[in-house]
Formats: sequence, C-alpha cells, structure tokens
Amino acid sequence: MSLRTLLIAAAAAVTCLTAIAQTSDTGARPNKSVFDEACRTAADSLIGAGGITRASSVRVAFSSGERTVFFRSVLMDAAAARSGAVYAEGTAADTAITFGIEDVNVCYGPAFRDGWFGEKKTERTVRIALRLEMQQQSSGKIVFVRTVRSAVVDTVSVDQIARLSVSAQHVASGEPPRPSLWEKIMEPAILTVSSGIAIYLFFTVRS
Repeated sequence: MSLRTLLIAAAAAVTCLTAIAQTSDTGARPNKSVFDEACRTAADSLIGAGGITRASSVRVAFSSGERTVFFRSVLMDAAAARSGAVYAEGTAADTAITFGIEDVNVCYGPAFRDGWFGEKKTERTVRIALRLEMQQQSSGKIVFVRTVRSAVVDTVSVDQIARLSVSAQHVASGEPPRPSLWEKIMEPAILTVSSGIAIYLFFTVRS
C-alpha cells in the first residue's frame, strides 16, 4: 500500500470519526421528566415522615407560585399513592397538607468525551427543595413542617441541552458548558485540514 493511499485512508478516517462524534443522543429524558422524578422522591419522603398512611384521608393544598403549579399533578399522585383518600382544597379530611416548592434548579458540569472522537457530553444535575406543612383539621394545629431536598444526576449530550430544556424552560434552566479553546479552534481546524488533505490526495492520485 502506497504512502498516498495511507494518507487518504487516515484523512478519511479522521473526517468520518469526527462526523460520527456529532451524532446526538436522542435517548436522554427531557428536563421535565427528571424534575418530576426528583419531586416525586422528595414528596414520598415527606409524606412518609409525616406519618400519612393508607388509613389517612388528606386535603391537599399548594402554596402560590408558578413552580408549585408546575408540579401539582406529580404531588397529587404522590399523595394519592400513600394515603387512603385525597381531597381537593376546601374539602374536609382528617389532615390538611400543603406543598410548596422552595427551590428548583438544573446545572451542567464540564463537557467531556467518551474517547478521542466520542460524543461531547455533560453531567446534568437537577435539584429540588420541597416543603410540606401538615395541619390537623379538628384542632387547626400544625403538627408537621419539613423541607426535603432531592437530586437526580444523569448524563446528556451537550448538543441536546436546548431541546431537552424546552419542557421546563419556564421553571428552571441551566447554562450549558462553555466550549474549551480546543473545541473552538483545534477540532474545527483538524476537521478542515483532514478534509482538505483527503480531497487533494484523491484528485492527485486520480491524475
């Protein structure tokens, strides 16, 4: 095999591998799905700590705020799964519980690759702080107040961050990792040079 053939093959391989590295992972969950998981985990923990059982009937209320409304269905489902009966606001029950989202955020770690030409990824961390206040209906006494923090960590493609964030953009959004000097300058340069070499050698060999 001649040197020119080897150079063509090497340049073509670099170009091909770099193109493959641009392929995005579409299997990652949207931010809303991860937020819901974190919220459900926190709610289960609070409801259990508050002593609510299948023998309990509860009236569920929510503090004001767009973030709490965003998680309303998840919180209702969590309460229904752990108690005997769940009622809406204004309905009598043994116990009244009020949920409130104190904080929710998503952040992304530094970008990395699974190898030299691997897809650029980042670690996504979703955090939520959920507050539960429990009031005894008969006496009006507040018997339990607690805030629980929950987090979910996974890995997503950097190229997919914008798409995955759309479902919960109005609740919380994080800043994607900034490209390094290597990613901004060296990688495009290598791709351009490799493509140029491949094209030049291809036509040179043919001639």
